[in-house]
Amino acid sequence: MSDQPKHLKEDSEEPSNPSPKSDPPIKPARSQSVVIYLTILFAAAFLMLLLAYFMQQRNSNAVIGNLQNSLTSFQTLDELREENQQLRERLQVLEEERDALQSDNDALTQQYTDASNREKRAQAESDLRGTLYAAEYLYETDHLQAAAERLASITGDDLLIISAASDGTVPSDTQRYETLKAALVAAGYLTEDPGSGQLRLTHPEA
Repeated sequence: MSDQPKHLKEDSEEPSNPSPKSDPPIKPARSQSVVIYLTILFAAAFLMLLLAYFMQQRNSNAVIGNLQNSLTSFQTLDELREENQQLRERLQVLEEERDALQSDNDALTQQYTDASNREKRAQAESDLRGTLYAAEYLYETDHLQAAAERLASITGDDLLIISAASDGTVPSDTQRYETLKAALVAAGYLTEDPGSGQLRLTHPEA
């Protein structure tokens, strides 16, 4: 009886101890899930890195653009400063030319004024000497009243114009004036105001 139970016991124990070969179908499913999970993680990480790269690249491009704009602005500013300096120098040259032209214009204006004054003085001197000559002619032709009227029209200021110095051969205008005035005063056709020296016409008694 001892031999049979051992064989039977081995046969009866087989169903209570199942073989390990029934577990393997579970392992491939778990392994596949882990692989998919890791793939998703790597994909997400890759996408995040790619997004971060593009954002960094965009920021870098923006910074480079700003730097280029700043550099362009600085270059433009330097060009404007240089142009401003050139304009200042040109303005200084033009101001110097203007001052030179103004100086020349002032000199020409002064020359014109002097020439005009000399012309006016010469014309006034010519007119006054004509008046003196006419008075002398009228006196010599016995038109004493007319000679007195002509001589009385010459004022003290006019004498400053016709008082040319004598060269020693002919009397000066002042000497001729004084000679004719004395003759007409003596003849009673003129009187002289003691205060102002102004000549006044008189009519001698017939």
